[in-house]
Amino acid sequence: MKLKRDYRISEGRFQNARAEDQMGVLVHFAAEGFGQCPRNQRTTLLKRLTPGQRAFIALHELEAEVLNGRLIQYFENSSGDGTQEALIALKRVGVIKHLALLRKVLRRFPKTAKISSRRDRQKWMASYTPEQMAALFDGAFYKL
Repeated sequence: MKLKRDYRISEGRFQNARAEDQMGVLVHFAAEGFGQCPRNQRTTLLKRLTPGQRAFIALHELEAEVLNGRLIQYFENSSGDGTQEALIALKRVGVIKHLALLRKVLRRFPKTAKISSRRDRQKWMASYTPEQMAALFDGAFYKL
């Protein structure tokens, strides 16, 4: 897949959109590109996005996985590769309680392992039952 050089949206296109559509306009090309992008090109694509677009994608991945299959699903799937970007995004948008919860979970992650490695995350999670993982993060996340 040939990646675009620039995923920004023109100011005119943004201003001409209805107020309820403006957020979608801002992230449309980035989200569409990310969804179609092969895994081996995602790092390159993310570098071409604005910080806001990267934040949107990271938060969308986190929320979608957690709401669909809890935190376990986020870490088990390749979405968890973007955990560092999710931390940056949570801080960027000021969602401090969610950020604190995710950091609390990650403090239990082995210092010798890489959070961006799906294999390392799955090995780490194997030491917890789904109930323990849910108690660690999911209940508090859903309340927020």
